Amino acid sequence: MFKRKLSNKEWLLAALALVSILIVSHIVLLRYRKKNRTESTTKSAGGLQVKPPAPLFSPPVLPEEYKRERKPVIAVVIDDLGYDEAIADKLAQINLGITISILPYLPNSQTTAQNAHKRGQEILLHIPMEPLDEEKLYPLQPGMLLLEMSASQIRREIGRQLSAVPHIVGANNHMGSLFTGSRQAVLPVLEQIQNQGLFFMDSVTGPHSVAYDTAVELGIPALQRDIFLDDLPDKDYTLHQLALTVKLAREKGSAIAIGHPHLSTIEALEEFIPQLEGQGVELVKVSQLLDL
Repeated sequence: MFKRKLSNKEWLLAALALVSILIVSHIVLLRYRKKNRTESTTKSAGGLQVKPPAPLFSPPVLPEEYKRERKPVIAVVIDDLGYDEAIADKLAQINLGITISILPYLPNSQTTAQNAHKRGQEILLHIPMEPLDEEKLYPLQPGMLLLEMSASQIRREIGRQLSAVPHIVGANNHMGSLFTGSRQAVLPVLEQIQNQGLFFMDSVTGPHSVAYDTAVELGIPALQRDIFLDDLPDKDYTLHQLALTVKLAREKGSAIAIGHPHLSTIEALEEFIPQLEGQGVELVKVSQLLDL
């Protein structure tokens, strides 16, 4: 039989037809596989249409300085005010962000609070509480809360103290290493603070304090001290403690330091606080840490 040779045009048409068949076959195969995956996913999800999971995405590792939304902050609280108005005036001149804590019933408690409020300083009530060391107990600080007092006595006394110092936004304990170790003792104190809409800061004067944890249980806004600035009333020591406060704030975002109205403490604050901005750290009123 005679076989005719295909022309170039016929070969080209045959090749195009073959390519078209392959493309159509591939499309049909893809649709078939997609349909089977959808049916399998629907069946495994109890009849609900579930989209295949999106591919996992690994976020970039950011440098440490980009992890925080704001720069580290510290709060400095100076306790034991109410004896001398000039001390509070001096602290205000250093920085209005320094929070002061005023003892009740002292000669200048109310005047100190009034003047600080006019300047815009934040004020705490400094509640005297019984210490473990009896040598620190006597002579008794006016308004001292004792472990032997009944709950009703404690409530009455705290009620008087809350009225004795005006413009307070919160309270912290003065001494109290024995008193704050008893949940039964601190409970009526915290309930009165809660009734006034105030916050509580545990000065943590002893290792067994339950004041902060009890406040949290009651739903009271609460804070606790991180560092004491002047266990040793020496300027260099206080500067060292302020540096530790900044270091801690950089590690956890914030830190609270408590000091006392010693001349050495004031001199250290005068030197240290103006340097904070250059260190990328902000001094804030202690109540601002409740929002962090």
